[in-house]
Amino acid sequence: MAELTDQTRPKVRAVRRLLQILRVLARHKFLGALRGRRHWPPPKDVREAFEELGVVFLKFGQVLAMRRDLLPAAYTKELELLHDDLPPMEMAAVRAIVETELEHPLTKLFTAFAETPLAAATIAQVHEATTRDGRHVAVKVQRPHLQAIIATDIAALTYLVALGEGLFPRLRALDLPVVVSEFAISLNRETDFAREARSVVRVRAELADLPGLWIPDVVAECTKGNVLTLEFSAGERVDRYARKHPKAMPRLMDTLVRSLLQSIFEGGLFHADPHPGNVFVLPDKRLSLLDFGNTG
Repeated sequence: MAELTDQTRPKVRAVRRLLQILRVLARHKFLGALRGRRHWPPPKDVREAFEELGVVFLKFGQVLAMRRDLLPAAYTKELELLHDDLPPMEMAAVRAIVETELEHPLTKLFTAFAETPLAAATIAQVHEATTRDGRHVAVKVQRPHLQAIIATDIAALTYLVALGEGLFPRLRALDLPVVVSEFAISLNRETDFAREARSVVRVRAELADLPGLWIPDVVAECTKGNVLTLEFSAGERVDRYARKHPKAMPRLMDTLVRSLLQSIFEGGLFHADPHPGNVFVLPDKRLSLLDFGNTG
């Protein structure tokens, strides 16, 4: 058997992943959907399939959860249960990534570095830390091998879409190749921490004069490659804050809308993913925008 070349290896990985995806979809009753809408899998099976298939499908499911124009309410409600909480990386792996990217031992960079992450999401996990000069920061550490995982899954999805369109020409009306392409662009943006750091700096400067808003700054000397360090935002998620302080919400939402409009029409670069997990309320009642991995 001939050895695989650098050109054929990605294709072979994509085909193997495609077969794995098809097995998972079959187990969760997706293939019955080919017979029509009445045979769609139960909403719970859709969610569980996406969770089993990993990063790319988790993100895709989160996108679909907001598309009430495409899916019945039972499906969007179930997909809303998809979350970014994943088993965290071991501290040894986190240490290795940080030290490799920043080219210094962890103890030379930080006087304190919490081993338990604040959050462990699909793209990265976040650790609370203190820099050598005393700044309270959040260190975002990207999971390893993400680019390769995304490339393989997008290639497999591309094959799956082509197969589906070949077997069922009516699917072409959905323009699924474009959907997959745009989704791939969005995912690759989220894994580009250098791009995210530039976005934070730019939007922060654009909105510096907007009252009631704070965007944590990038700590440049602790940001490189797959590590992004920002000032710590000691706030509470806006949806949880809203349940406790409903009377404060008109003011906070006015600030959020003003920030988006000013970014779009004056700055030209805006936060494209302002869901509740990325919008916090600080103890001094200012609004704080986080996670600029997805900008427009």
